[in-house]
Amino acid sequence: MVFVIMLSSRRVRACLHFGAASLLGRKPLFGRGFGGSQAGMTDGVSRSCEKNARDRRLHPDEERYLLAAGGPHTALLARFALSTAARLGELLAVRWSDVDSTKRVIVFRSIDGRGTKSGDALRAVPLSPAALSVLDELKKLPRGIDGRVFYWWKASDSFNKTWARALSAGRERYLVDCEKAGKKPAAGFLEDLRFHDLRHEATSRLFEKGVFDSMEVASITGHKTLQMLKRYTHLRAEDLAKKLG
Repeated sequence: MVFVIMLSSRRVRACLHFGAASLLGRKPLFGRGFGGSQAGMTDGVSRSCEKNARDRRLHPDEERYLLAAGGPHTALLARFALSTAARLGELLAVRWSDVDSTKRVIVFRSIDGRGTKSGDALRAVPLSPAALSVLDELKKLPRGIDGRVFYWWKASDSFNKTWARALSAGRERYLVDCEKAGKKPAAGFLEDLRFHDLRHEATSRLFEKGVFDSMEVASITGHKTLQMLKRYTHLRAEDLAKKLG
């Protein structure tokens, strides 16, 4: 005996989507369930995002050892990332023609020319004194033929090994110094630190300055919503306590 089940086109599409998502090991993208309720279908996704959100911040000495051991080019890139909260792809794509030192503004694009990760064709970002200092140092170095500021790496993938070497060298120097000083090394020093964590750090520092509101920070970092921005703002409790008096 054959049973025929009549489904609306909307439900058929939903069934197909969930089947494909299951086979590929992906989470469904639909925002609503079969009955029109959104909660049941998005709760798992929301919990997953919250669970996977990183809150890695730089320890006081990590920045110093990282910049010292990473080599001049890596150090300049890291310092500029901490000064602008830009993504690695945006940094590697920026050209000297995108820099206006007089107006203290830089324009970020994506490395593949398809716009930023936020979906914008470009993003204009103000340059702090620290960022301008990095640019002044970069101007003294030989320039690449393609006009890019950080031309030593073609794309994000080509930077991964450089970053790993910088972390390893920085941690090795730190352990040697700890042994000489007879002190116990801090747990996790320069471990599990991704370059993208510098964006977390830079964004949090913008908030910790206490002079920018959320919308102003979002205009610098390129986050589309405050919920997205919240993932990057892991403020230190001790810094907030100081503001309480």
